Amino acid sequence: MDNRKISETIPENFNDWKIDGYDYTKEEAIGVFKNAIEENNGNFYYNSIENLEEILLEIIGNESEIMFFHIDEKIDGKINNLKNLKIYYLNALAGKKNLKHLIKNVKIGITGADALAAESGSIIICDNSSLESYAAFLPEKHIVISYESILFSTILDALKYLWENFEDVPSTIHIIQGPSKTGDIEKKIVRPSHGPKELHVILLKY
Repeated sequence: MDNRKISETIPENFNDWKIDGYDYTKEEAIGVFKNAIEENNGNFYYNSIENLEEILLEIIGNESEIMFFHIDEKIDGKINNLKNLKIYYLNALAGKKNLKHLIKNVKIGITGADALAAESGSIIICDNSSLESYAAFLPEKHIVISYESILFSTILDALKYLWENFEDVPSTIHIIQGPSKTGDIEKKIVRPSHGPKELHVILLKY
């Protein structure tokens, strides 16, 4: 992993990186983000943390196992309160030799996000290990839980926030915009081309 401070890697003239016409109010940004997620075949939920367990159970359905990567204490607590589920807390399983084999049949993965971009419907995840990537890309359903406070108008605004507020340069930055798709197979759009079949984004009121 690159041990430099992320503030040391800010591009020259970063303050001049702007996209004219995309400067939303909070309410506008939420609506634009919702539309972008749904246009990319994702599912969007906007609610308070008090209703998080109910939303999660609706998405999880009849599945009996989930995996998740640490988000924060409040959200982790809500996930751990879910009943009748085998829960794989990936942070606690770090270093386990057979981890990938252990979770290979788990169909639900839950992660947070480090920043969100309304205009493109982008979810940005900074991963310093493979563990968060496991939860985001191995299961059939990827659930992202995040707060409205890190929703920005554009992807450049979101990246600027990361550069200004994160201490260390992450080993990997994932930018997710709905389930993957390809038009390479007989010129027909196929979803997903790899990774999860479903993306569910839960935006929490802050």
